[in-house]
Amino acid sequence: YQDLADKLGDTAVNVSGLQRAADLSETSLDNVAAASARLTAALSKNDHESKGVGRALAKINIPIKEFKDLNPTAQLERVANSLGKFEDGAGKTAVAIALFGKAGADLLPFLKDLNDVGTKNSKLTQQQIEDADKFTKALASTKSEFADLARVVGVSVLPVLTEYAAKVRELCAPAYDQSGVG
Repeated sequence: YQDLADKLGDTAVNVSGLQRAADLSETSLDNVAAASARLTAALSKNDHESKGVGRALAKINIPIKEFKDLNPTAQLERVANSLGKFEDGAGKTAVAIALFGKAGADLLPFLKDLNDVGTKNSKLTQQQIEDADKFTKALASTKSEFADLARVVGVSVLPVLTEYAAKVRELCAPAYDQSGVG
């Protein structure tokens, strides 16, 4: 959760609150984070794209100024709640695409489930998430160190294996020559 929180600019505890809706909709939190980051980027611009986001938010009755003040997780929840009151169909899909880009349509099942379950269901504390992140990084570091060791050992035995293969060929060559095989 910490890596996703870093990408989103939110807390890991808040991001972990999205997990249940992601599980229910079989949506990757990486995809949710990417869509949220796209929305954040669009909100920070002063161009056609940001105007499209503003119009989409207006269609679902969310004031853009108020929306910009929310953290990314709260923004997702606010969109989910507003879309929950919006009629299913092409209009809803168009709003989701205007907010989240092409991934918006794929995000609709997640947003529906987020509207149903909310974000307040995380059982993890910030300390637990930090501990899990430290463990994951330590495990990845250990795996990398073992891979490095295997490469060093493998390369160091290559001369011996090459010499062994040459000796086997040398010893077997007369037998092959006499048998007519090979």
